[in-house]
Parts: sequence; structure tokens; C-alpha cells
Amino acid sequence: MTGLPYGATWLKTLINLDADLDLLKLNMDLYRETGRPHMAWASTLIPYRGTVIAEYCVDRGFATEDILDDPRLGYHERSRLRHLNRWVGADPYQLAQEDSWLGPEEQEKYRTQNAFLRDLFHVFAYLKDEGALSFVRSFLEEEPLTIDRLNTKLKQRYPENYTRATQSLPDEASPILWAKVGGFCAVMPGPAGDLLRRFEKHLTDIQDVGLFGNIVKKYLFDTQVYRTNVECAGEVYHV
Repeated sequence: MTGLPYGATWLKTLINLDADLDLLKLNMDLYRETGRPHMAWASTLIPYRGTVIAEYCVDRGFATEDILDDPRLGYHERSRLRHLNRWVGADPYQLAQEDSWLGPEEQEKYRTQNAFLRDLFHVFAYLKDEGALSFVRSFLEEEPLTIDRLNTKLKQRYPENYTRATQSLPDEASPILWAKVGGFCAVMPGPAGDLLRRFEKHLTDIQDVGLFGNIVKKYLFDTQVYRTNVECAGEVYHV
């Protein structure tokens, strides 16, 4: 789970993007050491009314009462919490200070970073080589956060994977689509043509990060988790 109300605890912890990336590191480390998980995904914390975490968020200023009943609130949507700009500890005086919180621009930047990381968490988790976490951090700290830019970065970082995957493509593969998503196909497990075929069938908007992430997630469920090798897993493409 990402986007937690970090920073107002007795025990000092990482906060915001640092904490989210630490979760990614955990999954990268597990995969390097055990070969699992085959599919790691993340969600965004939602303060549902009646839960202890919702009371915590409202009492400490991370959330307002009005968002608790908002039907647009969901764990695959952008975070609606307010976030601290540093760890302040369990000090009500610090929480009451406006300069303890992210400013409007910083807050929106973190929400955007969090959403992009969450939607493609299962892609980033497969980048388990040395320096992969720094690669992800560097990407998230620059703009724009787009499929196009990440595709280019993946091709540049993993040229051997990309060349090998390109050489294995079936004759009917679309070179135009491959240019747009080949970096992703090259770093995912299994034949690159299989994932490319799913993109060709389902990807109606190359910049729809949520849809893009769902296609990869369902591909991993089908081929790595349930090992059906056909499109039958319970995840859906459109939400």
C-alpha cells in the first residue's frame, strides 16, 4: 500500500515517495533472492469512513471529513490525502503548522508520482538488476511522467533485452506499436510478442497509464501467476 499518512509517528520513518520506493525495493529484493513474487502490485491508501485509519487521518490533518464519503475515492485513483514535507513525529504543534505540509505544487507532484508508480508497480518490480531502484527514482523525479518517456528510458537502459526481443518478434508484429511499447515488452517475462499482441488488441490510448498498467498486470496474472497462458484471469482492462 502506498500514499500512507507518513511522518506523524513516534518512530521515525521514511515518508512519501521515499517510503513508496522502499516498498518497491522490498519486492525487488524478494524477487532477486527467491524468484518471487511473480506479480507485485500496489494500491493507494483510501481513508474509508468508520475505519481507524480514517479517524487517524482526519484527527491529524491528513484528510478532511468531506472526502470520506466521496464516491470517486478509490484505491486505484489519485491520493486525496494531504502529506507532510518531513517527519515531524507525534507532535500536535508541528502538525498544526502550515509549513510542515507539502505546498500545493509539491503535493500535486507527489500525487502524480504516487499514481504513476502504483499503476506500473508490477513493471518496476521486474527491474531487479543493480541500480534499478535508482533508475526508477530518477525517472519519477523528472517530468513528464509518460508511457513514451519510460519506454524510451527502458530501451536505453536495457538495450540487449530490447534487441533480443525485437529479433524474436513474429512477422505480423506492428513496427509502429513496437516502437511505442517495445521497451516494456523487452523487460517483462515471456515472449515479447505475446504482450505486444495484448497491447495491440486492448490499448486504445497509449498515454492511458491505468489501462496500460492493467494490460500488463493481467498478462502477468495469466502467464506468471495462474499460468493459463490465455486471457482468462479475473482482472479487467477497463475500470
